[in-house]
Amino acid sequence: MTSTSNPVNRINTTSENTINQTIEVGHYLRNGSNQIFRIGAMSATQILLQLQDPTHPRTLQLSRKVFCQLYYRKNYDQVINPAKWLTEWVEAKSVGATRYMVK
Repeated sequence: MTSTSNPVNRINTTSENTINQTIEVGHYLRNGSNQIFRIGAMSATQILLQLQDPTHPRTLQLSRKVFCQLYYRKNYDQVINPAKWLTEWVEAKSVGATRYMVK
């Protein structure tokens, strides 16, 4: 018997187009400064990112096209488990799995 539960859908990073097709409201992302964002809302042309910092809450609005270009160029990375984002980041850095063009 196989389990069909997949709590987090992975963002497909094959191309900018596949990123645009697979991003969803509720995905957690990390930028080059290790800030955690949650996709709060999306429209056909815009995306709203909510900073997950209780001391400095803010939102960032980007065009979907620009966001996909930044994501494709590794300026953002998906966080699978937001509760353990730091552990994920350390493990990814230790094997060179993530790199950021813009710091």
